[in-house]
Amino acid sequence: MKQNTPLLIMHSLKKEPTPMKFDRVIAIRNTKTIYRDGNRCIKCFHDAYSKEDVLNEALNQSRMESTELYVPEVFEVSNINGKWSIVMEFIHGKTMEQYMAENPERIQRYLEQFVDLQILMGKQTVSMLPLQNTLMMKNIAKSVTDPAILASYKAKLDALSGDMYVCHGLLEPSNIII
Repeated sequence: MKQNTPLLIMHSLKKEPTPMKFDRVIAIRNTKTIYRDGNRCIKCFHDAYSKEDVLNEALNQSRMESTELYVPEVFEVSNINGKWSIVMEFIHGKTMEQYMAENPERIQRYLEQFVDLQILMGKQTVSMLPLQNTLMMKNIAKSVTDPAILASYKAKLDALSGDMYVCHGLLEPSNIII
């Protein structure tokens, strides 16, 4: 067993399994269902998500906790009823999408906040996050079978900066809590 593995350390600090009470469904996405449990949020991934994918997501989110961004604290990774899940801090508030729907006259203000958040996110550096080039190539390789096209995409991705700046995989108003 490797020493200083963050997820193993988190798990070893936990004395007994925490009973989960799913107060209510917060959101349903293509690959996950998100529940509220008091002051915790439980992101339960569907079968298409592997254990490795869930552990990587939790690890990356944990790394983001050290930035200027307000990111929910990861408490644990568990297998709940056969589904790999991330248990994290529940953030009180409404999504930017909800505010936009409730206050359409303020949409310009919300869009400016959205852009400011994207700029702030782009200024964050986090060591050991996977490079976006690597993630994009992995996804492209799943859907492109022609070797020539794959090589062309790889060359274009290799030309991009390899800096360690943060890029959210799905930054949209429904994923921002105000």
